[in-house]
Amino acid sequence: MEIRKKLIVKLAGCLVGGVLIAAHAAAQTTVTTTGGTVNSVPKFNGSSNIINSAITENQGSVTIGSFAAPSSSTPGGFAVTGTGAALGFLRRTLSSWPANPAAGDIFAWYNPDGTARLFSSQTGDLLTITSNANATIGPFSVPPDPGLTGGLSITGTDAGLGFVRRTLASWPSTPAAGDLFAWYNPDGSAHLFASQNGDVLKVLNNGELDLVGALRFPDGSVQSTAASGSVGITRIDVGPGLTGGGVGPNVDLGLNGTVARTNIAQTFTGNQFINGNLVVSGTISSNGTIPATQILAGSCNTNSVNVTNFVLKGLGQDSSDSCSEQLGTITQDNPAGTLVTHTGTLSNLIARQGNFNSAGVGGTVIVWINHFTTTGVLSQTSIQCSLGALSQGTNADCTSPNTASITAGDKILVEVVLPPGAGTISPVAAEVTLSF
Repeated sequence: MEIRKKLIVKLAGCLVGGVLIAAHAAAQTTVTTTGGTVNSVPKFNGSSNIINSAITENQGSVTIGSFAAPSSSTPGGFAVTGTGAALGFLRRTLSSWPANPAAGDIFAWYNPDGTARLFSSQTGDLLTITSNANATIGPFSVPPDPGLTGGLSITGTDAGLGFVRRTLASWPSTPAAGDLFAWYNPDGSAHLFASQNGDVLKVLNNGELDLVGALRFPDGSVQSTAASGSVGITRIDVGPGLTGGGVGPNVDLGLNGTVARTNIAQTFTGNQFINGNLVVSGTISSNGTIPATQILAGSCNTNSVNVTNFVLKGLGQDSSDSCSEQLGTITQDNPAGTLVTHTGTLSNLIARQGNFNSAGVGGTVIVWINHFTTTGVLSQTSIQCSLGALSQGTNADCTSPNTASITAGDKILVEVVLPPGAGTISPVAAEVTLSF
C-alpha cells in the first residue's frame, strides 16, 4: 500500500512538470528567417520575421551603420558608419526628445571630411580636430596648415584663450583681479585681458608692444615712461642685434631724424656718440672735463688776382666773397677781425683748396688774433699750415695741431699767403675749433 502511494505522487509530479513545460512552449513566438549574414546582429522587422540589423560584431568590435568597419581598425572598439554617421549624447535630464531641441540638448561627434567635429543642437559645430592634430574651438574651423601640427585656434566673436588662477577650487561669483587672464584678438592685434583690470598688454601685427602698466626691473625699480621714472634706465648692453652694433655700457646711436627729449634734466655718465647733426636752441655750457666747442669757418669763392695775401670771409672780414681782401687793408671792421664770444682755446685748423679754372693750388694758411679786449694788438699765432705746392690740376688740404688762447671780445682772422711768385691761386676754405 505504501509503495502505491509513492508511485502516485511521482506520477502526479511528472504530470505537473509536463503541463508547465507545455505552457512555456505555448508562450514562445514562432519566427521565420531565410538566413542571415555572418557577424550581423539580427532584428525583428515584424512580429514573427527576423532580418539583418545595421549592427555587426566581429571579434569584440561593434559597428553600427551601412557597412562594417574592419575589426583590425578598432579591435574591441565601437564604430559608426554611413553618410549620417555620428555618436550622440543627449542631455541626461530629458525624458523624451523635444519637438524643438534647445542648445545643448544633444552633443554629437561626427566625421564629415576627415576631420573630427563636435556638434551641438542650435549652435552647430563647436570643436574641429584635423588629421594632423590641429584643433579649432568655435563656429568655424581654420584651414589646416601642412606645416603645423598640434596647433589650437579659437574662432567666433568672443574667441579667447583663458588661464584661470591655479589656486581656485571653483569660479567665484565676483572674480578678483588676476583670477583670469585671457588672450584674445578683437581687431588684428593680440590683447591680454585680466579680470577686474581689463587689457594689460597689446601686441600689434607689426611687432609693436603696448604696455598699460610700468616695467619692473630685477632690482625692484619701476619705470612707467621711456623718459622718466623712479629709477631711469642706467645701462644698456647692446650687440649685433642693434642696428650698427655697439658695446655696453656705452650706446652708439645713429640718428636719422629728430630726437625729442622732455624738459627734465638728463644726466649721462658714459660716452655719447651722435652720428648726425645736433641742433641746440639754447646755451651750451660745460663744468666738466669735456669742453663745449664752436666751429669758426670762412672761405672765398673765386680766384685771387694780383694779391700777395687775402683774408677769408667769415674769418676776419665779412664784405667780400672774393680772395682779394688783404690783411692790411680791411676797411669794414674797425678793429679788423671776426668777433669771438667765448673765452677759450683755438685749435684744429683745417684748410681745403680745390683747383678752380686752372689757377693752381698752394699757399700758407695763418691764424691771427686781434687782442681787442686787452692790448688791441694784432698778433700772429702758431696755428698755421701749408697747402700743396703750386701746381695745375690738383687738390690740396692741410691741418695744424697747434693751439692758441683767446678771450671773449677778441677777434680772429685767417690769412692765406700766396706762394712766392704766384699771381693767383684757387679759392680756399678753412675752419678752426673754439673750445670753451
